[in-house]
Amino acid sequence: MGKRSFRRVYTSLCFGVYEKKKPELIYIAYAETDDFAHDGDYSAYLKSANTTDGMLKELWNFTQSDSFYKGNTVFIVTTDHGRGTEPLKTWRRHGKNIDGADQVWLIVFGNNIKVKGEVLEQGQLHSISIAPTVLSILDVAIDNSNINGKILDVLVK
Repeated sequence: MGKRSFRRVYTSLCFGVYEKKKPELIYIAYAETDDFAHDGDYSAYLKSANTTDGMLKELWNFTQSDSFYKGNTVFIVTTDHGRGTEPLKTWRRHGKNIDGADQVWLIVFGNNIKVKGEVLEQGQLHSISIAPTVLSILDVAIDNSNINGKILDVLVK
């Protein structure tokens, strides 16, 4: 099964879980862009990012048409690592010795999320703070002895 077929099957399975199980938290990892980046196939990388964007739109439209999810859904979209930036040829790689690989992006939207557009804050936000932010959104008590990150107050109403 090719990458394109797998991606579509994966998304279809997610919709099946949404409809039948009605989970309050769903984690989806689309890794295809990373695969194409490692291959150095920039055209496929951009196409995959565009396709993934379309699937996120489908997920958003589904949540807005389902009474269980509408008005209750938060989307958190990010990546587990950045990409090399300097020199440009390092965009195919990541790791502690690659400049820029420690920089990730984060998109958050939905119920009880502040609408801010691009957030430019002094200091740095860290991906370790995503877990406590999710717990806060779900109104789950946070055991600070087990979590190192801080709630991203800049996002949550």
